[in-house]
Amino acid sequence: MGAVKRRMTPSTSVTSEIKDWISLIKIKKLNFKAKQRKNLLVEAVLNKALFNAETKLRQKQQERRLRWQHLKSKWAIAQSDCDTDNPIDWDTSICEELTNSLDDFMLITLGGTQLSKPGYRLFWFVMYR
Repeated sequence: MGAVKRRMTPSTSVTSEIKDWISLIKIKKLNFKAKQRKNLLVEAVLNKALFNAETKLRQKQQERRLRWQHLKSKWAIAQSDCDTDNPIDWDTSICEELTNSLDDFMLITLGGTQLSKPGYRLFWFVMYR
C-alpha cells in the first residue's frame, strides 16, 4: 500500500481534488477489507483520512452555498432598487439635438439615400426620443 502523489494542475479545482481523494480512499478501504490479514492501524488511518476529506468537502460546499446566497440577496436588493414602474423623464431638447446629430451622421454614412425617405427619419425620431 504505497502513497499516492498527485500534482494539482491549474485546471482542477480543490473540490474535484477532494472528490478524487475520497474515491481513492474508498477504493483502498475496499481493497484492504478484501484481504485476509487485517491491520487495525491501516484501517484507522484510512477511516480518519476519509473522514477528514469528507469534512473538508462539506465545508467547501457550504462556503460556496453561502457565497451564492449572499450574491443572490445582493442581486435581489439591486433589482428592487431599480424602479421600472416609473418612466424616466428625458429632456426633449437634448433628445432632438441627439436625433439631429444622429441623422446627420447617418446621412454622411449612408450617402443620403436612406434619410431622404420620410418614414426613416420618423423611425429614428421615435427610437431615440
